Amino acid sequence: MTLRIYTLGAFRVYRGETLLSDAEWKASKNKALLKILLTHHGHALTKDQLIEWLWPDAEPSAASRDLRVTVSRTRKLLDVSMTQRSSSSFILTTESGYAWNTQSPYWLDAQQFETLCAQSERDPSLVERAIALYLGDYLEEDRYADWAAAKREELREMYLVLLTRMAELQAKQGRYQRAIQLCREILARDHCRESSYRQLMLYYYLSGKQTQALRAYEQCVNTLQQQLHVEPSPEIQQLHEQIRTRHIPEIDKVYPIVSPERLQIPYTLSPGSVPFVGRQAEREHLLHSFDQAREGHGQCLLVSGEAGVGKTRLVQELMSEAQKRSDALVFQGHSQELGIAYQPWAEIVRDSLQILKLRDLRRLSPSYLTEVAKIAPTLRARVPDLTENPPLAPQQEQHRFFKSLVL
Repeated sequence: MTLRIYTLGAFRVYRGETLLSDAEWKASKNKALLKILLTHHGHALTKDQLIEWLWPDAEPSAASRDLRVTVSRTRKLLDVSMTQRSSSSFILTTESGYAWNTQSPYWLDAQQFETLCAQSERDPSLVERAIALYLGDYLEEDRYADWAAAKREELREMYLVLLTRMAELQAKQGRYQRAIQLCREILARDHCRESSYRQLMLYYYLSGKQTQALRAYEQCVNTLQQQLHVEPSPEIQQLHEQIRTRHIPEIDKVYPIVSPERLQIPYTLSPGSVPFVGRQAEREHLLHSFDQAREGHGQCLLVSGEAGVGKTRLVQELMSEAQKRSDALVFQGHSQELGIAYQPWAEIVRDSLQILKLRDLRRLSPSYLTEVAKIAPTLRARVPDLTENPPLAPQQEQHRFFKSLVL
């Protein structure tokens, strides 16, 4: 009888077509023993190793007895045809301990995953099949078990490499949205993976979305600085500059280029395309607040409501009117998945800095610019001689930060 064993995600064992229930396992140690033997399949484990993992605090003679009982029960559970005189098809007795029989009739998802990963190096069509096997991290329910940690990290890294390769395959076929989704999936699992930020930037740019590409760089810089306390590599900095100047040499020889096109924008994002109907009171309130702000009385307003009621259109109407009534500068900030702290403000600051020339920046206090650089790290590329501000008490630090953004 063949065993089908699933270790990627939820642990499951099928004996033939029958799923072994928790009641059949009886004791958690029986299941743990099998997991350990599978994790080290191809290698014999000593009794002392197994005891150290399963009963680390037990008295040696008692632990040795418990190990013999656990091995016997697990053997009978996996191979119901085994008798007292027959040997186990799955768990072998070695000179110093026990080992999983790799020649027994079994199928293991992690082993199949590794095989497909290796074969996909020669046959890219297998990448998708390998990815489909990865239903979750290796033995998720044993997240804190020392004996599973190395294998979990090894398989997880293989999976991220597969996603990276799949993203590249999709991009070379011009399927940039799918490639972008794959990069975001990688970053959701490993948010400090600089190579995936680089891919994300490139695919955004190739799909005609330069702004999103530059935002991805900002996210990368901020994450690396906050989490790892390092600066981005010269390679990703170079790509950022190439995207900023819209010139990546010979990129069209590798990827199909999508030219940005003017698409029909839904009316909710295009004020003036259709008459503005309803919410006149809200519109007048916003415009009145804008007029007060022009007179020196700053305003902060919240527009809230259920999805689809027209919040975006209302705000766009205000922005359009503001530009018509004066020479006001209008900036937008958005909060997105994988967003950084203060992301909407970071986008506003970044856009506003593009208007300022270097001589304008030099007129501002270096201490204020240092604070602004916390959410707009690319400012340091324009003003490289900025130094760190002296530390203050938390509330004073926050006050200095907010004051710098206003100025």
